[in-house]
Amino acid sequence: MDGDGGHAVVICGGQGMEGNFLLKSCYIATNQKSFQSEHFDMQNGYRTAAASTVIDNGLTLWITGGWDFSSRQNTSELVTLNPVSSSKNGPQLILALESHCMVQLNESHAMLIGGSSDFHDPEDRTWCYSNLHQQQWASCPNLNYRRKNLACGVLYDNMLDQTVVMVAGGIHVDMFGDKTVEHLFIGDNSRWDQGWTIDNGVLCYGTFGPSSVVSHDKSRLIIIGGRAIGYPNPYHKSLCSCTITQGSPNCEVMKQELQIGRGLSVAMLIPDSFANCQ
Repeated sequence: MDGDGGHAVVICGGQGMEGNFLLKSCYIATNQKSFQSEHFDMQNGYRTAAASTVIDNGLTLWITGGWDFSSRQNTSELVTLNPVSSSKNGPQLILALESHCMVQLNESHAMLIGGSSDFHDPEDRTWCYSNLHQQQWASCPNLNYRRKNLACGVLYDNMLDQTVVMVAGGIHVDMFGDKTVEHLFIGDNSRWDQGWTIDNGVLCYGTFGPSSVVSHDKSRLIIIGGRAIGYPNPYHKSLCSCTITQGSPNCEVMKQELQIGRGLSVAMLIPDSFANCQ
């Protein structure tokens, strides 16, 4: 996000140590040293397994849905840092949802993807928000597979000059990790295309709860870590880079990997100043 002092990292909510309590605070970091002592509470209280995206040209963090240990949430939060750090009520969701994914499609549209609702666990439905400042929800094309705890991002296909939403991994209906990728061209209301099965050592037995980031040029969705069910080392260290060219996705294992395997974590792009890069 952008604040008075430039770029800032904001982390809100989640589960505490050992997963036995929830958090409602938002913490702010403005450099690589540490998080500021400044923090504030979310308007709607405790939540975990929420999804978020940054809107308003980097000025607002929109947090949607989640779980409070008793029920799924249909509320959302709008977090801003200017003129002061604060959270206020955001648009109500079309239904209570957790463990979903969220992307901003353009300046006026956002999409909720999959997750777990009171109707389906996991979901194959997606929902589009047609105006970020008015409550205008509409159903969008269904996924090919039901997914929760999935990765998602918005990429750009240079060859076709089109913007694409890509999803990967997640928990399937059999409660095992999924190893497929699907994509949807923005503006195409027909269907999601399943174009690739990740079967190259990074997600070959399926993963759920990976984190993901999109490269600055929107050419790559980088899938980070994740968790597998029923394996001796259930947390992945691997990173996977997915691209799309002329409508055909491709995923490859990256040379880099995490020092510690992790799943159900958070990842984001940060300025070089945060990492003290040379």
